[in-house]
Amino acid sequence: MISSAATAIIALALAFVAWLLLAPVLRARRHRRAAAAPLAPSRVDAVERNVPIRAQLPLGLRDRLDGLVAAFVAEKTFVGCNGLTVTDEMRVTIAAHAGQLQLNAYEPLAGISILESQHLLYTTSQALRTKCVDGITVNEKVLANYMETTVGIVTALNPVLGYEKATELANEAYRSGKGILEIIREKKILTEAQIAELLDPSKLTNLDKSQYKK
Repeated sequence: MISSAATAIIALALAFVAWLLLAPVLRARRHRRAAAAPLAPSRVDAVERNVPIRAQLPLGLRDRLDGLVAAFVAEKTFVGCNGLTVTDEMRVTIAAHAGQLQLNAYEPLAGISILESQHLLYTTSQALRTKCVDGITVNEKVLANYMETTVGIVTALNPVLGYEKATELANEAYRSGKGILEIIREKKILTEAQIAELLDPSKLTNLDKSQYKK
């Protein structure tokens, strides 16, 4: 025997499942009914005043926009902020602007814009390659100087010197204008072999030299 409590739970579960299945169907039916209703003349006037493109649409798209406006107004709740009273003209204007996005009237324009953007990206990439990238050579002296004077590489010394000591070196570098490597050599904190091992740019950047042609 199934208890009355179990029966009630089963009934509630079945009702919930039925609601989940029927809700979208009922919602779609209400939407179709609202969209099929003719738009009141006052609302048509409001849309034409505030959304002039309606008058330029073909008759079929115009009727579809009117249906979308009617369904939007029927299904949505409009709330004005700070005491604003939302008039019917405001509602239908908002609905008309939203309805335009569902007309697919701008698909050709969107396609043209995408093609133009792709062409711009292609030609710009070509110009960047031919006018900038091609012919670039590495100035090893300048890069070596950057490595000697930069303060950022001090983080690579944290595991060896500790955070506090590395921070102390960084502060001294900022105050004195010297590079980290210059201070390390002056204070004889690391040997040249250790510097080469710990602060090797290839290791710091995980650079695989075999992947690059000389």
